Amino acid sequence: GRYKTDSKGRFVVGDLLYGKYYIKQIEASEGYLINDKIVEFDLNADNLNINLEQKVISNDIEIMKVYNDDNDNYFPEVNVSFYIYDNNGNIFKEVVTDKEGLIKVNLPYGKYIVHQNTSNYGYDKLEDFEIIVSEVKENSVRYDLVNNLIKVKLSIITKNLKDGENFKLAGFSYRIKKKNSDFYLKLNDNDVFFTDENGILDFPILLSYGDYILEQVNVPKGIIFNREIIEFSINERSNFFVEDGNLVFNIDYFNESMLGNLNIIADKEIFT
Repeated sequence: GRYKTDSKGRFVVGDLLYGKYYIKQIEASEGYLINDKIVEFDLNADNLNINLEQKVISNDIEIMKVYNDDNDNYFPEVNVSFYIYDNNGNIFKEVVTDKEGLIKVNLPYGKYIVHQNTSNYGYDKLEDFEIIVSEVKENSVRYDLVNNLIKVKLSIITKNLKDGENFKLAGFSYRIKKKNSDFYLKLNDNDVFFTDENGILDFPILLSYGDYILEQVNVPKGIIFNREIIEFSINERSNFFVEDGNLVFNIDYFNESMLGNLNIIADKEIFT
């Protein structure tokens, strides 16, 4: 006869004569492999139970996690945690990268969402991605993932110390270097950058996490030069805001206008 299992994975064959029989699986349930083994048994007692092994479809998954630096060099990202969620939104497994930035995990049949739980300092987390296990794969399925440095746009706003309003003047110039460094950040061999007519400098180099020093280099005519050195940090506690898809960090830099006294002296009046 031909039989199908019920919701409990069982089927019953009644009224069999004692003797030798064979069972062969011809179709597997969803997500499982067909068991090609022919099972032989002797029916010599009532209520004989036969257990048939059913193997689930599964894939070996490899996740390689690397990060890049400011010079686009790539390195393994070690000890980074990921959550793997099943199709019901439950955490199926937590996995962590090894010293080579590699994760090896076997996933049974189904759909999964992979979520990056932790990252190294100054690096963004990846967007969630889906893994589908639906068929047998002879080789491991590989996912190569790259975490990019978090880059921040710096906006320097030159203001009047007297009233806190923006100086509507071009020609304020600034330069920036990393703390404990002797070299200023350069673009096309230039390390001095100027404000626009609104007194604003959108620094042309995106900054990664770290500690920096801001210096004023020159000011327009009629403005008192400010020799103050401002130290600032770019990190997860910085007060960023999002503009056109970029993280932006503002720094207010204050200057004063030159003020003079005009003395008018009337020695005597002459009538003509």
